[in-house]
Amino acid sequence: MGINKSDLSFSKEWVSEMKIKLMRTYPSMSESDIEEKLYRIINTRMKDHPCLLDNNYLGTSRDTTLLAMTEFFAKQKPILAGYGVLFKPHDKSANASAGLLIESLDNRNKIKAERKKYPQGSYEFLVRDIGQGNEKVIANSYYGAAGADTSVFYNLYVAASTTGTGQALIATAETSFEALLEGNIKFFDLDECLLFIDRVVKTDMDMNFKVSNPYSDDMVKRVVDRLLSQFRDDQSNNDDYRTMLTTIVSNLSNYDQLRLYFKNNLYVFLRDVPEVKELLTILCSETKSFRNPNKVPEEIEDTITTLWQYIFHNVCHIHPTRSRIVRDSQHTRFATVTQDTDSTMVTIAKYMELMLSQNLTNQVAADNEDELDFICCNIMAYILTRYSQCFLERYCQDVNMPADQHKRINMKNEFYNLTMILTPKKKRYVSYTRLQEGQLIDPPMVKISGLDFIKSTTSDDVKSFFTSIIHDDILNVDEINVSSIIRKIKNFREILRSSFLNGELTYLNLVSAKEPEAYKKPYSQQAIKATIVWNAVEKNRLINLPEKIFIVKMDYKTEKRFNDNIERFGDVADIIRKEIFESPIGEIAKGGITVVGIPQNIDRLPQWVIDTMDIDTMVDDIISKFNPILESLGDITLRTRSGTSHMSNIIDL
Repeated sequence: MGINKSDLSFSKEWVSEMKIKLMRTYPSMSESDIEEKLYRIINTRMKDHPCLLDNNYLGTSRDTTLLAMTEFFAKQKPILAGYGVLFKPHDKSANASAGLLIESLDNRNKIKAERKKYPQGSYEFLVRDIGQGNEKVIANSYYGAAGADTSVFYNLYVAASTTGTGQALIATAETSFEALLEGNIKFFDLDECLLFIDRVVKTDMDMNFKVSNPYSDDMVKRVVDRLLSQFRDDQSNNDDYRTMLTTIVSNLSNYDQLRLYFKNNLYVFLRDVPEVKELLTILCSETKSFRNPNKVPEEIEDTITTLWQYIFHNVCHIHPTRSRIVRDSQHTRFATVTQDTDSTMVTIAKYMELMLSQNLTNQVAADNEDELDFICCNIMAYILTRYSQCFLERYCQDVNMPADQHKRINMKNEFYNLTMILTPKKKRYVSYTRLQEGQLIDPPMVKISGLDFIKSTTSDDVKSFFTSIIHDDILNVDEINVSSIIRKIKNFREILRSSFLNGELTYLNLVSAKEPEAYKKPYSQQAIKATIVWNAVEKNRLINLPEKIFIVKMDYKTEKRFNDNIERFGDVADIIRKEIFESPIGEIAKGGITVVGIPQNIDRLPQWVIDTMDIDTMVDDIISKFNPILESLGDITLRTRSGTSHMSNIIDL
């Protein structure tokens, strides 16, 4: 039996939404005519699509359709998790695993609260720090166990839905911050623009927070110009769109026009609205210090709450963005500078500059420029924290999450970074932190995340060299001199080459080598291949696995190349040929020699290693670890056909 499309909740909501849009666009049409045409479109043009509903608890599956699923969502209100996974509402079905997780998370919060009572570094503090860490491990381990088919907690969909939900939450945060701070959620088409107008006008407005219009020009044109500029493909010269939007905006009240202009237009709102400018001045003149946005000084609590209410009612647009995961990964960002697994980092630089330029007067109460800097920063942090509470609450409602669990989905402001160095790859950045949860960090803390030169395989001396450049030549200078940095790195290249030729171990990479049995394909592992070569030659100084070993690169992948360079191997050539290229183990013979392992208990590389190592690749591999930082500074790295990248003297302006 087919579905009556007109009776679907989805259809009725669509008709209601479209009817308002069309009545604003074509005010001469009657409501009944519009409604009739819309239902005709539903019955003649709406297409349904098949889908599969799989219940892995009961072990049953059945064919259904997307329209039938929308009706199921509307009536049954299942919890909508990521990856298209549905869960029963908690009040309809008990979930033992969820109960265990909630208990563990609650215990962790209690232990963290206890930890705050003791001095950092004290015995009591450390005991509780270990305790909260253990609870975190317990909670996170369920996620891993749910995705491991060897675990008693394994579930086909739970781990995937957790990953998908995390992705959806981060995308929600990113698009929401882009919308508020930069107005950077572009309309994909006219329908999205009309939906935006409809939502703004329909949103309730507390008239206690009505603001005066600071503009004397044509408000309709101002609003239409802004709307046209908000399309993904700028429509400022599209006469058809301009005519249609002018008709719609002209029929709005004066204040709805003003609200429409200020929605997702925070910078202009703070810059131009007299009531708001006055509040910002008061905030900077009534407190000497404001370091923690989660603990507002009592003397400014009422004022900053009032500021938030003005922003909430006139600027915030608490509605989910369509295709936000696609937008998050593909569109150009202006507010969100980087994202990690569970964090979103935004820039408020232009807002800081705006507030500092407005409030550098004798009325400022801060004792010094740093304190004024913190006040302005945390005014914005407070606004963004309140804003995040709103859009995350909306997310929880939209996915039918139990109301008593909404509090678990939250964001907190943790770090104030003076500077960040961003790289082309995600999760690789350098931050220069001045405040952490209101605590002053003096001197500022440098945190290097994800970059290859800080990984455990890199020698301490290489880490120290590259870290010193970040400290001395990037973060602690008034002006970055890229040419000077490149010269330092070129000098370091010669130091590396000289060190390797002298047989020193100082700059070699260090890797962990496990027993061969620990690997599914041991002879494809660099550490195993390296150990085999060393042990074949150095019978009196064997590497006994498991062990951490240094790695030296070589380039003798074929027996022909080995034979062409056999004189380099001297007395060990016959041993290498027999043990490697004539090995009865096919993977060893075919693999040739690309690495050799070096034990840590020797003082110098053997001469046969010095004579045969691929010194150019070894030097390039180390220098290339810093290439992401150079690229962020504008240096263009050149890539060869082998995949190796080299720094250049070309600067991207």
